[in-house]
Amino acid sequence: MNIVKLKGYIKSNYITSKLAEGLLNIYTLLRAKFRGGYTKYQEDVIVEKILKENFHIRTEEVQYIDIGANHFMRGNNTYLFSKAGANGILIEADPILCNKLIKKRKRDTVINAAIGTDDCKEIDFYVLSLPTRSSMDKSHIEQSLKQGLKINKVIKVPCINLNTLLDKYKFEPDYLSIDIEGMDYKVLRSINYGQHNIKVIIAERTDEKNDNGETMDDFMTRVGYKVQGKYGSNVIYVKN
Repeated sequence: MNIVKLKGYIKSNYITSKLAEGLLNIYTLLRAKFRGGYTKYQEDVIVEKILKENFHIRTEEVQYIDIGANHFMRGNNTYLFSKAGANGILIEADPILCNKLIKKRKRDTVINAAIGTDDCKEIDFYVLSLPTRSSMDKSHIEQSLKQGLKINKVIKVPCINLNTLLDKYKFEPDYLSIDIEGMDYKVLRSINYGQHNIKVIIAERTDEKNDNGETMDDFMTRVGYKVQGKYGSNVIYVKN
């Protein structure tokens, strides 16, 4: 039974949310045991291999930053490294998910905030009926509503620029994971690549172009990265 069918079974049989969470976690652990990795397309396993072979960084030594961390394990791009003993920074705007991350990812620094292109005191964050689609990007929210999702609540969350955060914590990540529903390309364009030596980046793909007409792939190529591969909605970039 794949995860889509399992979710359908849970919904059709009115299983409680707590039990559903447990069943989905068990499914993820079993899939990781027999297939490897905690993400749908094994992006975490691919990144692990790149960091080992291209940059000679062992799994337990990887320093990562996870923007839009969401669930502590299921579908999480950095859990594989955390489980091996590595640590990093997890950023999550939803305070409920953030509290769970604090409990489950004790070696990591967990920050309840949104990452924006500029520093700002706070920003509106839209929590949707499907938490993985929650966002601060209004165009993304409008699209999600057209697809049948609902806004559960709108909350104010602190907003910080990624460069400011890295400087504050004096942290240099080897690996950057971004999944912030409509904001990925904007955040990628805000990074000071001359100052931060990020080896591997995974982000959600978009057809958006910047003011110069560059796609996300065009921009990342210009700042010194190559496309390693595209997996579902994600793309992996590796530093040249």
